[in-house]
Amino acid sequence: MNAESFNRDRVLACGCGSAGTDGGSEAALRALPVGSRLNERKRRLQRGAMLAEMGVALVVVSVAIILVAQMLAALGTQRRVAEQNALAQQEAANLMERLFATPWAELTQTTASQLTLSERCGPRLPDARLTAKVAPGDGPPAGKQLTIEIAWRGSQVEQVRCVRLAAWRYAVEVRE
Repeated sequence: MNAESFNRDRVLACGCGSAGTDGGSEAALRALPVGSRLNERKRRLQRGAMLAEMGVALVVVSVAIILVAQMLAALGTQRRVAEQNALAQQEAANLMERLFATPWAELTQTTASQLTLSERCGPRLPDARLTAKVAPGDGPPAGKQLTIEIAWRGSQVEQVRCVRLAAWRYAVEVRE
């Protein structure tokens, strides 16, 4: 085999040249030795396998993206619930401080029922309801049980969240 026929066989084996006058790949494939035709078939199969692998990889990446999106949505919901709980706890603590600042003689159920939620709770706690109670204690020393409860609708319509804060306040004896 001379150098010219060797180069022609190499060009035909890689699929870059043509065999015959029509320039078609079938003619080139027929002109190749049997071993070279098998190599060309292997290359075609490898290309097909690569496409299948890319398809599987695309499915795996798509599933991963969907799972990450669902996880981010769940994290957003949990963050919103935590913010609502923190806001309700802070509001209950502020209302309790207001009750503790009320003079002992004026600390009645009527005073507690006049309490209202602050304006910042309205948009952040949907359908928020405030319940404030002042109940007299039993026996000495004279005391009153104060209860603040804030309830609101959670993320789902049927779900109701609630924060309750209770404390005892006792009459202070003034000694002179």
